[in-house]
Amino acid sequence: MHWNSELILWTAGVALHILLLAVLFACGRIRRFPLFTLLIFFYVLRSLTLYVTFSKISRTAYTGMRLDMALADVLLETLVLLSLGWMGLKDAGYKPRFAIPGVIVGLAVAASLPIFWGKWPPLLWPGSPDFNWTMLGSILANKGNIFVQALAIVVALAVLISSRHTGLRWTSHVRRLLQGFSAYAVVSIVVILVLQHMEATMKLTTMEEYQAALAKLRTISYLPTATYFLAVIYWIVTLWRDEKTVLPAEPIEAVALPEELPPLTTPETPAE
Repeated sequence: MHWNSELILWTAGVALHILLLAVLFACGRIRRFPLFTLLIFFYVLRSLTLYVTFSKISRTAYTGMRLDMALADVLLETLVLLSLGWMGLKDAGYKPRFAIPGVIVGLAVAASLPIFWGKWPPLLWPGSPDFNWTMLGSILANKGNIFVQALAIVVALAVLISSRHTGLRWTSHVRRLLQGFSAYAVVSIVVILVLQHMEATMKLTTMEEYQAALAKLRTISYLPTATYFLAVIYWIVTLWRDEKTVLPAEPIEAVALPEELPPLTTPETPAE
């Protein structure tokens, strides 16, 4: 077996996800985070399925399966982030009646980034001569990926801001999970911006410059993966340990004193 960089990353990702699943089951975290557990299980299943079928099916079928799984990933991650946001707001004392407006606002803010960022191809309806399902799926997967990264940042900020009056700011398991998602999201968006800027400003004249630029782009593109691996390791350590939250102590009520205190007296001494 030839161990190239892609295979090493694939093996590391599968191993970390399996270890995270083991922690979720061993520590009983699956009861509190069933959707997050389902997402991690999906990642393991997706990695194994794509690896096994890589040379067993046609390239067209393989590409279609990858796109279907990418769209399923967007849906699952959206549900996970919304559930974590709901639990975070609930822990902070917010009432359920704020859930639906909060979800709508969060989805709208997160959706604005992929809608207004990047070019959209000409609108083609199914049945038109130039319509391509693969191209449509690829566009939706890319836009969906940007959407979930924006949603991770929005949810993390909402939970952080709403928890200012409690000791739950970054100490609970919910907030630790959001830390990992939001850190990966920030790095991913920054890397996309950097790559787009580099591709737009590069002026290559020789093959050596082209190869050097390609190597630089490839190295930068690995940063989100490295950040995600660190997040998974962080989750493993965090979920293995018991949750420790420090709530602010309740203020001690002052005891009201009477306006006039009786004079101090000493016991009378017996007469000599």
